[in-house]
Amino acid sequence: MRPTTIRRYRGAPITGFVWPESGWVEANGTLIPCRNGVHACRIAHLPHWVGPELWAVDVDGEMIEGPDSVVARRGRLVRLVEDWSKSAAQEFAEDCARRATKAGDTAALAGRASDARADTAEGWVSAAAYIAATSTSRCPKAIRPRSWSTG
Repeated sequence: MRPTTIRRYRGAPITGFVWPESGWVEANGTLIPCRNGVHACRIAHLPHWVGPELWAVDVDGEMIEGPDSVVARRGRLVRLVEDWSKSAAQEFAEDCARRATKAGDTAALAGRASDARADTAEGWVSAAAYIAATSTSRCPKAIRPRSWSTG
């Protein structure tokens, strides 16, 4: 299994844990989403986690599937996705803001589209991507706020 995950300089976005350049990391204790375990995301989860670096990872052992992540017992970095760069991230954020604007056919969505444009201007890629994803019916309902839903 090879979920794709985002890390900044091999650092986890929430905890700041810095992944080693090689080798496995292992979590002890009970796996708990957002608290304990090796966290990764699948391609479908990227809008919530996209950032300045994109890494392919291997995960192994016990796993919990969440609405926007995978929590595993073990994980290791496989390779940096070289095609993902700061300029690619910015282009992606701009495209997300455009998509959110097109989806903004309700007052709640129009406000979120405005947020996506502002986030893009500040370089906050994951926020723009998340807003665009949650503004469409393609986003998993488990992570799509009801007030933003178009259907």
